[in-house]
Amino acid sequence: MTYFERLAAGLGLLLLAGTAGAEALQLQDALRLAVTQHPTVAMRASQRDAAAEALDAAGRGRYPAFSGQTGKDAAGKNVFTLRIEQAVWTGGRITGEIAGADAALRGAAATVTESQQDILLRTVSAYAELGRYDASASAARANVAEHERLYRLIGHRIDNQITSSSDGLLAEARLSQARAEFSQFNALRIRARARLGELVGTAVDAIAPEPLRQGRPASLEAALEAATAFSPVLKRLAAQEDGADADIQVRRGQALPQVKLRHDRTQGGDQPGSQTVRLREYQRGTGLASLAAVRASEARRQAARAERQAALRDVVDAVGSDWADLVSFEAQARELHAQVAATTRVFESFVRQYAVGRKSWIEVLNAQRETSQARYAHADAAWSGWRAALRLQMATGQLTAATLSDVSRTYPQ
Repeated sequence: MTYFERLAAGLGLLLLAGTAGAEALQLQDALRLAVTQHPTVAMRASQRDAAAEALDAAGRGRYPAFSGQTGKDAAGKNVFTLRIEQAVWTGGRITGEIAGADAALRGAAATVTESQQDILLRTVSAYAELGRYDASASAARANVAEHERLYRLIGHRIDNQITSSSDGLLAEARLSQARAEFSQFNALRIRARARLGELVGTAVDAIAPEPLRQGRPASLEAALEAATAFSPVLKRLAAQEDGADADIQVRRGQALPQVKLRHDRTQGGDQPGSQTVRLREYQRGTGLASLAAVRASEARRQAARAERQAALRDVVDAVGSDWADLVSFEAQARELHAQVAATTRVFESFVRQYAVGRKSWIEVLNAQRETSQARYAHADAAWSGWRAALRLQMATGQLTAATLSDVSRTYPQ
């Protein structure tokens, strides 16, 4: 091993040692920081507030409209007219505008939730990635320490001429390989820490050393039902479809006359007084353009409906994949946990048997390699299953920005 490789390994060990004493960032704290500080969520919330104001403005179309006029008559006298106008029947235009504004508000609210869930999902993935590399780096560090012990052991035997120098070369090669593995996992770990830090908006020193125990839906069918009911993407697309329906209503109403009540009160001039009339108002517009606008709105409604059906399939596919991953990784984690314990016992037994000549040196080294590989695989399966469980919680609405305080703090037994 070169000087620079030994230096990198030593720095990595110092980094891990410094992290061990740092306060661990809990999952719920990481999620809360990510959701509250990300600018995308703030932007979507502002758009939702604007949509709420637009709905209020559309609802005011039901109220009377006031206007006033001032001027002089032919005799030069001042004239003031106050007009109150109330729409009685608009062919569905006001109702359609209100429905369209309400659909826009529901779509904007769904977009806020969609943005929050996207940030939560990215944070969970980054947290799981860091946890996996933390566990792998710890296993790699233990592997380096064990190979260093084996290297010293074989060195003593070579010095005492009990075994050949080739065993020492083999031990040195395995030690170099172990140090290279540690350097690789530690570099990945540092990158994962930086990625999680970007999401939460602060430097991350350490996280929980074990994957947190997470709940899961009772069955795949229950998960699918909850996911389709909660999905903010489906809600947003349903709101777009409702908005297209409302736009059709507005476009059709524009081709119809409006019925209004109008009351005028005039002061000044030669003919002061009041009058109330009921009138029918018709705006011709641009001829057949209104019919084309209706057809365009109908096409948008059909497109929104097709997009929602496609999104529904994506939700079902994603939930099914996460469920399969959860079941698979949970089973793998159980088996690999037992494998780690078994390979550890086998290695310890091989070391004892080597001392009395019943096992070869290569068998001892291979047993240690199998132990370290089992630990790497267990870390991958445990954290991948944890991530799949949280993805299901997010898909089914159990884990949202409003339920972060309910994230479990318990650890698996």
